[in-house]
Amino acid sequence: MHVHTSYSCLDRLDIAAFIASIGEGLKDHYDIKMLCHLMLIRLASYAPAALLESLTSLIEPLRGTVTSKVSEGAVKQQVERNDELIRSALRAVAAIARIPNVESVQKFDEFVKQTITAPNQPLAEKYATIVAEESAAHAQADSMDTA
Repeated sequence: MHVHTSYSCLDRLDIAAFIASIGEGLKDHYDIKMLCHLMLIRLASYAPAALLESLTSLIEPLRGTVTSKVSEGAVKQQVERNDELIRSALRAVAAIARIPNVESVQKFDEFVKQTITAPNQPLAEKYATIVAEESAAHAQADSMDTA
């Protein structure tokens, strides 16, 4: 039998201040943004209500990342890093989008519909792939938990 134990200090953390710090990190350099995306994914699972309360402040930094373009003369590595950063941000958006009642945050709902999933939006296909991968991973994890 597989027992998953998770240690958490969420009860000792000022979540609102922590999320505000993540919002600042989303405007920082590549490595910091990547870590912030991972923290958002975790918060979507462990502190969804607090994340929803602060969600509107995170929309513009996320929009800035998913719509970022590399300069005209960018080398292959810069293009790949930017693509990975966009995929990372889309994974965070997908995790947030799975939070129950997320549609109550109208600005987030509009952000997803207008910037990411709108028809003919270049991000729509990437986002759909990420959502499908995440769904498959969750289904596989659920089946392993019941086995």
